[in-house]
Amino acid sequence: MNTLFDAAQVRQVETFCLARVPGGSLIDRAGRALARRAEVLSLQMPAPVRMVALTGPGHNGDDARSALQHLASRGFATAGIPLASLLALGDDETGRAHFLAQLDENCLLIDGLFGIGLNRPLAPALCSLFASINQRPCRVLAVDLPSGLDASSGGTWGAALRADQTLSFLLDKTGLHTGEAAAFVGQLQIDALGCEDLIGQALAQDPALARGRAQGLDETWLARHLPSRSATAHKGTQGSVLVVGGNAGMRGAAVLAALAARAAGAGKTHVHLLGADKVQHEALTLHHPGLMTCPTWPQDPTALKPYDALLLGCGLGQDRAATHALESLLSSAARLAMPVVLDADALNLLASGQVRSPGRDQMARLPWVATPHPLEAARLLGSTVAAVQADRLAAAQALARQWGLTVVLKGPGSVIARPGPDAQATPPPPALAPVGSATLAVGGSGDILAGVILGLLGQGLEAGHAAALGTCAHALAGADALGLLGKAQGLSPEELPALVRARLNAAPGTPLAGSCVTAHQRDPA
Repeated sequence: MNTLFDAAQVRQVETFCLARVPGGSLIDRAGRALARRAEVLSLQMPAPVRMVALTGPGHNGDDARSALQHLASRGFATAGIPLASLLALGDDETGRAHFLAQLDENCLLIDGLFGIGLNRPLAPALCSLFASINQRPCRVLAVDLPSGLDASSGGTWGAALRADQTLSFLLDKTGLHTGEAAAFVGQLQIDALGCEDLIGQALAQDPALARGRAQGLDETWLARHLPSRSATAHKGTQGSVLVVGGNAGMRGAAVLAALAARAAGAGKTHVHLLGADKVQHEALTLHHPGLMTCPTWPQDPTALKPYDALLLGCGLGQDRAATHALESLLSSAARLAMPVVLDADALNLLASGQVRSPGRDQMARLPWVATPHPLEAARLLGSTVAAVQADRLAAAQALARQWGLTVVLKGPGSVIARPGPDAQATPPPPALAPVGSATLAVGGSGDILAGVILGLLGQGLEAGHAAALGTCAHALAGADALGLLGKAQGLSPEELPALVRARLNAAPGTPLAGSCVTAHQRDPA
């Protein structure tokens, strides 16, 4: 687990370090680190390589100028272009065309324009220029973070430069790991510039600062925190879980979630397809013999007692039957203090006010997890998608605080936020899952995530822990799919459970043996 910091926290540590090192020392260290990184990148480029630095008025510009000096001393052709010159290109079509023409395959562009201090939208002319630069074949090395990216939220200030590599200094930043960051950061490296001891001193003096803004999850954390299974385990000790959903026209959503729960290790996985008759439930078990059905949904608390965890929402729909089932099951689960995952239409019905739910204080005592995407989160908050995406960490924490739920705000760099003991208490820092990959941009991948969390809850894991483990495994499975396929196109959600299972069983850094992605066989149903 890696502690991540927002812009204000980074600035606090940076100020502490600057006051304790000789003047100009950090700039020189940063310049040398950038020059080394640029030289390594140049080995992957056709010769002769030209080093061009875009320099802003702040520390990033100083770092980039220092890097150019070191690169020039090593024999590279160098050029520096200050921000004022770039802004002047907005009214100079000839100059703009000449500048862009320089950004060919022989050019390594060092982006030192804007850093963590950027706090306002970029000028339209600069946004347009960034878009043009992003289309050029040059390689880009970003100083600290890509210009235009918000260091705290991962959003952009209208546009951002797309980097092949980002060399970030002193501390890792939340904005490099969520939101739009995945499209701009490229390969990320952190360099403490020899200030490890000073950083440690700064954090030791301020416990709140030491907690950071969030905790970053990775494959090492996943492998260390997933409980090992006893050698004497049997299906009765690994949890019995129930998925309720799959209304007419959406049967597959509930089935996908159930398959994912089984892949995550649930001992027994049951499905109730809303509105389906006994024959349709029997057909499900013919196609998926490892699943069991619950043809009549449990309408009183005692009927839920055989189950260890419950998932509501995948393909649930929003008709009268769905509304009645959700309200009844929420009430029963609350009485039993049963672990519950709420996804999709369960969240939409809660947001609409059509379903009575336990109060916030009661839910905060229950092991319940909500898995909204940004639109569902906006509905629950009475907000907009733009507002949610502008600060994903704050939105996830607001949801957790307002509803009393552990929240997984889905998206690249999914945010896992836990509620405090009451609405006024300071909650623990959220966690950020790995970015995953665009292979997950397919209908059904969210149902898989909900099912994975369900399977872990059913095995007795605490809600926040199950949410973090499941979301981390799901994201890493997406990254694994990209590695196996080569490109992000065409992964089917039916293939994801096998990738999740492989990830949950893999040691850190172990490449997946062979391919877990197989050709999709059409379900005869």
